[in-house]
Amino acid sequence: MRQHYHEETDHKLSETSQLNPLSQPSAGTRRRSVRKRRTFSLGKLCIVSVIGFCCLQFGKQFVQFQQIQAEVAYFEQVKQDKLDRQKELEETKALLDDPSYIERVAREHLGFVYDGETLVLPGETVDDDIPEYNPNIKAGDLH
Repeated sequence: MRQHYHEETDHKLSETSQLNPLSQPSAGTRRRSVRKRRTFSLGKLCIVSVIGFCCLQFGKQFVQFQQIQAEVAYFEQVKQDKLDRQKELEETKALLDDPSYIERVAREHLGFVYDGETLVLPGETVDDDIPEYNPNIKAGDLH
């Protein structure tokens, strides 16, 4: 029945299209356009799905890239800190190789003296032991 309907419709439309070629497209053309719409809708869905998937993948890769960039910046800072520390240690090593620096440290911190020298250390003063100034006391009165 359906087949018969389309044949009748095609026949009627072909008669009207002979009269006015710009009027309506034939039924066969109409059926193709319906199919194109379905295919086009399915195609749109596929395209949107692929674009969405690509956007998600790009987003994931962008986040990973940002994390890697942060790690690179962190490790570059760590490297710079280590290089600064290495430079400080090399300077300290150079000081420790200097005989005059070693002598000064031995004298000031360890109390070493050369033969014939006497070590004199500054004494500690306590505020209670210092008498107040009295102009009437003469130098001979102090013991």
